[in-house]
Amino acid sequence: MGAAGKGVGTVDTRSALPRFEQALSEVSTALNRMRGQSDVLHATLTDAAAAAYLGALGDWLGDCAKVQQGLAAFTARLEAGPGLPGDTAPGPLARTPS
Repeated sequence: MGAAGKGVGTVDTRSALPRFEQALSEVSTALNRMRGQSDVLHATLTDAAAAAYLGALGDWLGDCAKVQQGLAAFTARLEAGPGLPGDTAPGPLARTPS
């Protein structure tokens, strides 16, 4: 038997849920703060360097939003039940054995 008597090939994905929820919370907080700062900077920066900086900040915000979306989707899958790629247990993330 595997870890915690759950059988070979199974992973207790529910135990990872609190860490993913915390990561999602932290990313969401950082993204919201940076969006607020971006709004302030858009209103106050006017020189030539502002366009380059604000463009890079916009790219960062977009990338961070993608990370947030991915964490949210994965967290929702963990909440739905067991199963990670490689698990033998059924669940929304379970992989079909090859």
